[in-house]
Amino acid sequence: MLARARNSLLHAGIGLALTSALATAALGLVLVGAMAGHVTIPVMRWTDVHAATGLLGWVMALLVAVARVVMPMFQGAPAAPAAAQAGWLMTVAIGLPLAGLAWLNGGVGGPLRALVVAAVLSLAGMGLWLQSRSRKSVPGALAGFWRIGFCALVAGGALVLALPDGRGPLAGVLVLAIGLPMLVLGMLLEIAAFLGWIELHRRCGRGLQLPGVQLLLPPSRRRWVLRAFALASAALLLSALWPGAIGSRLAGALLLSANGVLAWSLAGTRRGVREFAAVHTTR
Repeated sequence: MLARARNSLLHAGIGLALTSALATAALGLVLVGAMAGHVTIPVMRWTDVHAATGLLGWVMALLVAVARVVMPMFQGAPAAPAAAQAGWLMTVAIGLPLAGLAWLNGGVGGPLRALVVAAVLSLAGMGLWLQSRSRKSVPGALAGFWRIGFCALVAGGALVLALPDGRGPLAGVLVLAIGLPMLVLGMLLEIAAFLGWIELHRRCGRGLQLPGVQLLLPPSRRRWVLRAFALASAALLLSALWPGAIGSRLAGALLLSANGVLAWSLAGTRRGVREFAAVHTTR
């Protein structure tokens, strides 16, 4: 990926994500050693850098890279300007290690906080702007997932910017429990249906009309998953605003139910693939 990064923003983003994934794992091992008493480090600072590396360098860099392909393909939105995407990736690639070292060695946390907030707000803001320019008159479930995810990221980043010393759990819920999962879940549904279609293409003979991804995973089923996770997200947000045993248990129950709806939806796709292949497989 890194070898082809100069010629492709997709490869550059995935290469950065893979590199950051290795760095996140390495930082995690150091933290495990500190918790076991083998090394002495400022654990909270290392935890901040570990989280920032995983959040920005791994998860968000991967989303930025993939979004360049999937937003035009599945949502009818234009691709992000190449210069803006390259600048975002370059800022994270260079700024993240520098800001991390400033926090670890000098105890200066401002650059790391500013980098995280700026990266989150710029990613979400660009995503919402691109969605507003979509060519589709009726947005699908994927657009709904991503719109909720982007809005949650904007709210979480703005909250950290406005209240740097407070509302930490609320910002965490917005970014880590709502924003990023909604972005990933929306793509999961698209990828699952597409992989089912690829499996049928490989298993069935040529000349056979295969069911499309919209039949393998109908829009109605996708909307059920979207509604279930939107309801769970609202409950999570309320439990963060007004902490308490009842709200937390309700949010947990709704989140568990939403994952059950997701499992039911994916199982239906798998069942449809198996049934069609059992009747039409020729090789």
